[in-house]
Amino acid sequence: MKTYQNDKKSAIKITVDEQKIAITISLKDLKFLFRHSPNNENEYGSPYRIITGKEFEFAEYIAKQLDEQSDYNENDIVIGHAIEECFLKLMEDYVPEIIKYPKE
Repeated sequence: MKTYQNDKKSAIKITVDEQKIAITISLKDLKFLFRHSPNNENEYGSPYRIITGKEFEFAEYIAKQLDEQSDYNENDIVIGHAIEECFLKLMEDYVPEIIKYPKE
């Protein structure tokens, strides 16, 4: 198994083994990311807060949103759009150890 984290303080942990890729964010870190989001500001200039004791419901809402239809592609879900961006980067970079051009 291999683990990827942008740095040790990164809230998102990605692990890869021979069978799967897993993306993990603790509820504490998800709450932190929301609290410090540059978009988290109401009309009075104050940040929104997660109600104490509602962390699970907050995480459940985020999970559902990741599984919703993407605004960028009606045939894709939100998390699928992020994965598609990775596919595009792979093809743009053309990494011959991983992918090859189809035979003409």
